[in-house]
Amino acid sequence: MWQARRHADQAIQALKLCSEELEARCCPGALGKISSAPLTEVLKAESVLVSTRVQHSWKPPATISHAVRAMRPLSNGIYQLLLGPQASPSHVISELNNLPSVVAAEPNYPLKIAVQPNDPMLRAQWALANTLAPGADISAVSAWKKNTNAASVIVAVIDTGVDYNHPDLRNNIWRNPHEIPHNGLDDDGNGYVDDYIGYDFVNNDSDPWDDHGHGTHVAGIIGAEGNNGLGIAGVAWNVKLMALKFLDEKGTGTVANAVRAIDYAVRMGAHIINASWGTSAYSTILAQAIDRAERAGVLFVSAAGNDATNNDRVPHYPSSYSYPNVLAVAATNFYDQLASYSNYGSKTVHIGAPGSSILSTLPNGSYGYMSGTSMAAPYVSGAAALLWAIYPDWTYRRVKECILRSVETLAHLREKVASGGRLNLARALDISPHADISGPYVVRLKWLQNNIGIYGFEVMFNEPIRNLTAGSVNIVAPNGRTLPITAIRQVHANWPRTTYEIRFATQVSPGIYLVNIIPAVTDLAGNLMDQNRDGVPGQVPEDCFSAQFTVRRTYAYMSNVLNTAIRDGSITNASLAIHDDLIIDDLQVAINVHHTWTSDLVISLVAPSGKVVNLVNRRGGAGRDFSHTRFSDQASVPISAGIAPFRGTYRPEEALGQLRGSNAAGTWTLRIQDVARGDTGRLVQWILYVEGQPVGRSSPRHIPSPGTPPASGPQGVIRLGQSVKQDYFRLGGYFSKAEAQPNYASLLASLTMRRAEEKSEQSGRAVSSLLIHLDNKRIYLGAAVNLPEKQTLLRDEDLSGYYLAQLSALKRSSDHQ
Repeated sequence: MWQARRHADQAIQALKLCSEELEARCCPGALGKISSAPLTEVLKAESVLVSTRVQHSWKPPATISHAVRAMRPLSNGIYQLLLGPQASPSHVISELNNLPSVVAAEPNYPLKIAVQPNDPMLRAQWALANTLAPGADISAVSAWKKNTNAASVIVAVIDTGVDYNHPDLRNNIWRNPHEIPHNGLDDDGNGYVDDYIGYDFVNNDSDPWDDHGHGTHVAGIIGAEGNNGLGIAGVAWNVKLMALKFLDEKGTGTVANAVRAIDYAVRMGAHIINASWGTSAYSTILAQAIDRAERAGVLFVSAAGNDATNNDRVPHYPSSYSYPNVLAVAATNFYDQLASYSNYGSKTVHIGAPGSSILSTLPNGSYGYMSGTSMAAPYVSGAAALLWAIYPDWTYRRVKECILRSVETLAHLREKVASGGRLNLARALDISPHADISGPYVVRLKWLQNNIGIYGFEVMFNEPIRNLTAGSVNIVAPNGRTLPITAIRQVHANWPRTTYEIRFATQVSPGIYLVNIIPAVTDLAGNLMDQNRDGVPGQVPEDCFSAQFTVRRTYAYMSNVLNTAIRDGSITNASLAIHDDLIIDDLQVAINVHHTWTSDLVISLVAPSGKVVNLVNRRGGAGRDFSHTRFSDQASVPISAGIAPFRGTYRPEEALGQLRGSNAAGTWTLRIQDVARGDTGRLVQWILYVEGQPVGRSSPRHIPSPGTPPASGPQGVIRLGQSVKQDYFRLGGYFSKAEAQPNYASLLASLTMRRAEEKSEQSGRAVSSLLIHLDNKRIYLGAAVNLPEKQTLLRDEDLSGYYLAQLSALKRSSDHQ
């Protein structure tokens, strides 16, 4: 990350450096006790100073005694008068100066330290104060009026090491408070021996000495001690620099050592990591380390790279990792232009900072120049340290947002970095701690649906927003058509304005529905959306919010096996074939079994793969029958808690969800094992409900059911959720005739059988009517009911065979017409 401009001695000799007579640092003198007012009041109150000709026992005159609430002697004949809240300092001073006993009376002027440090090389640090191109700097001198001290903040310099004995750095080197140096022990138990001033991960020892120069140069930019009369000033005059060496004397290192250094910095409490290095190779292991740092709340400031390339197209790591704690920095030159060597990227590089011909510290107490984005990154790290010191309760997100929202916007950077500007330290430190600089983002989207389909969604933002218009929301149906929005309304129950309801016409077509909210949405302060929370709002597509909802079809497959006997001590198998390629999202099984002593039975579902799911394992005791019993993983009552006769929906013994994601095509078998003697019964019918999506455009598979000849198409199939066509029949749902073909006989016989049994339980008589639309002909089938076409009285056991015969004949007749 650096260019070879390390000619320290020549560069320093070439400089015409001048020492300035600067105002000395002013500190409050020691104040004696005063009985009439506490010290805190003395420092806060309006006061005036009086020099008198009387050495002892001087008192204010009666004309101003009402304005003076306390008096404090400072020296012989010199007094500090504390004024009341309503007193006029100018009036008191005027009255005092008219007294013959008063030599002088004046306000108690506030004094501050000199904000321009007395470091002799400061004039050569153009990045801090550019005298030849005024304004092309980070406005450090103005910022130092606000703060120079970041002694509470730890910045880990993960680099080639640091000259920790450098006169301009040694007082700012971090020291491990829980480690005793040079005793050969790991006193703090962190796995590193004698790591008192950092660690060397190259040589695996506790001496992070810089044998290259790069790391010392970086450290000086961040935190060379300011106003100490030596060399240069860092961005932060006082800061804790954690020296972590992972690059060797040639400036090369490994991912393994970089990861160790990052993890060390996180564990030892670093607030900021400065990474002035990089590679074009993506490393998952390095990315994971940065992710761990993010979860620990550490800001990761990274150099953008020196290849003059666009990081949006050709990534540079670690600066191109998309973790929100990464702050990627490009380099600017003396004239506020993007440096010719600097990488850039309007989406992946966040900010610019000075990086060309930067004067800073070098090993062995020297100074010199270097150029590169390696030099730009530490300016941002130093700025973050000063900001964090002022607001220690801020998160790294808030620090990052503040730095990016306070940039000096530059035409040369507008299309080159995400913030469009260069670091401005003064603006960053001047931002109010209560200012809203964070863009809103979506925290939740809830789809609105009914028993037909979906008709909209609710979207919740993290904070109140100014508006949400149809122009900010795009909804796309599975066929690619954009759905018009019919209504947008604020959900008043969630005041203030954080939640909105968006509606469109009810959609029933299966497939994936997409919603996209663009970052034109603003909060009450006018900040654009910052969905990825990287501190740079309004980016497309990074700050767009997207969600999807899948409307799935439910397919009902019915077994051809009807009224099959269940015999003692035997296994009864009833199979059905699914000819459609469907990826299973949910699975349910419905059975209708007549049997005394249901606890004799073990009932299982066998998938085409051979996987066996146990539905019932000897439940119900001496009770009888599974009467239209459905098994679903979503049921609230487990089958083990049910009571025979089992009616309704139960949770099976084993989860049907273990078949989720598999292909439904193939032969499924309901296996009923009678494990005890003395009771028999029959399997009336069973149905398999599959919710899922077809696989591509695959044609139906021709899978023969056991014991039946191959069919020419899907048999016993009802697809739910379809629009009602001209030819249909209805029984608890709408079904297309075209999709219910061709096995009308077994399908309708089973449904009729269900109606028959329900009626026989209630009245002891046979079934009422079932209306069927078949080829535009109305056909009524019924029993013991006065119907125009047919009147028949049937017993329960005759129903199945009767309807099979009748419906088969009707279908044959229909096919010939």
